[in-house]
Amino acid sequence: MTTLSPDTQATLLLIGKFTKAADVEPLSGAEYNKLAMQLVKLNLRPADMLQKLPEDLVFDTERLKVLMERGTALALAVERWSQLGIKIIGRGDDQYPSRLKAKLRGRAPPILYCAGNLDLLKSESVCVVGSRNASETGLRFAKNLGARCASVGLNVVSGDARGIDRAAMDSTINAGGNVTAVLVDALAKLVLAKRNRDPIKSGNLILVSPYDPDSGFTVAKAMDRNKYMYALGSAAIVVDSETKGGTWTGAIENQKQQWTQAFVRMDKHVALGNKRLVEMGLLPIDGAQGEVPENLREVLFATYQKQSPQLDLRTSKSTQFASDVQPSETSLFKVFLDLLEKWLAEGPQTDLAIAEHFCLEINQVVVWLNKAKNMGVVLELSEPKRFASKNEIARPSE
Repeated sequence: MTTLSPDTQATLLLIGKFTKAADVEPLSGAEYNKLAMQLVKLNLRPADMLQKLPEDLVFDTERLKVLMERGTALALAVERWSQLGIKIIGRGDDQYPSRLKAKLRGRAPPILYCAGNLDLLKSESVCVVGSRNASETGLRFAKNLGARCASVGLNVVSGDARGIDRAAMDSTINAGGNVTAVLVDALAKLVLAKRNRDPIKSGNLILVSPYDPDSGFTVAKAMDRNKYMYALGSAAIVVDSETKGGTWTGAIENQKQQWTQAFVRMDKHVALGNKRLVEMGLLPIDGAQGEVPENLREVLFATYQKQSPQLDLRTSKSTQFASDVQPSETSLFKVFLDLLEKWLAEGPQTDLAIAEHFCLEINQVVVWLNKAKNMGVVLELSEPKRFASKNEIARPSE
């Protein structure tokens, strides 16, 4: 039997669709986020609702009461899912990927349903996307890309769709590499598929979905899923794209939101969508004859670090400084503090989310956060532990 944290249990009661004929409709993602923000202002957690509904909520409390009383239905659903090997993690759980919270913020799914190696959710990853009706060269590139990622220790994130997604994923698994498959179709069905069972058992695959494990495919979910794939990637590669459809829409949205540095395969005969994406700012990656650059890691991450507006102490430099200047620890801290204040103005964040957002080691973040607290620039909130801008906390409500 899977043991849920109190916060995750409360969240699942509020948003879960584990009964066919519900008395009331579970909360949508937007409704849950609205409720979560109210709880934060009241210094409460979702788990507090297991004991008593807060009186000061601006919400339909009768609806919340009915949802919170579905304990038996929840227990039965969780038991059935656990028998299939499905684990449930909430945004407040340690296993929840910090990339999703840091990049998507309020759009990060409240619950993730997973089957497989949870450690893969936090590994260095490349999001690989492309058309279902892919070109032969594109499929060859996807297969070579999967094998190359396996050889250099990069996890592949993709959508398990026919075409580019499946080619990259299968090639990665066959080469002994690791894959995170972000699903739209029913997780409870796909976890039983023969092609998934062995890599899940060996720890090379995790199936993950923000959707109810028994719910089937919809076009809306497929479009919604794009942001989760991009956010889970340390970099992204668009292999084949037309100028419409899910691959195109996902690439445009990522470029607009700047979740992840994205590349697009280029050679003499790529689809029109690939060429247009380069015009829109995606970086070209050589894919002539379907071959993958031998220095793939350097191509992806050297470029990403160069263009990122964030800090990276792996090189002990900040992109706010000229590349031939070695800034002091004090200078780096000042840059970090300035960027941190602007980001925390959007809402409190955990130290792990801050580390992920700025590409910093957690130990360095802890040192700098303590320094910022002592200076009175940020405040540390408890239950759960988060950091907020002092100016935002002190600002009177409008």
